[in-house]
Amino acid sequence: MKTLVTMPALERKEKVTFESPIHNVDRTATALLSAEVSRRHGLQGLPPETINITFQGSAGQSFGAFLPRGITLMLEGDANDGVGKGLSGGTIVIVPPATCAFPSEENVIAGNVACYGATSGRVFIRGIVGE
Repeated sequence: MKTLVTMPALERKEKVTFESPIHNVDRTATALLSAEVSRRHGLQGLPPETINITFQGSAGQSFGAFLPRGITLMLEGDANDGVGKGLSGGTIVIVPPATCAFPSEENVIAGNVACYGATSGRVFIRGIVGE
């Protein structure tokens, strides 16, 4: 996930921020990045909000899976099943796009089994989870 963009965070714990579109076929978005943070920094991860990524679109299955401390994901859109599976200290925020015409509190914005196996971290979802 944007390896060159995240290198300052991975190597020197410098804050990085970037945006990216996301599509339903993008499964386990950020899983490789999460693995690299864990490999380099162990259970303590990175300082809070070291890596900040804003996605726009529809996330595929297991968005933010195994997310460690120090990574914050913001999704402007919706997500499939398994959001935050195995969450390990990171932060996930899902909100409808600003152009959304429906009330999010009355509509499903993330799929089933959110946070399955999570051990720590935070998830904020502005809408209904599951069907």
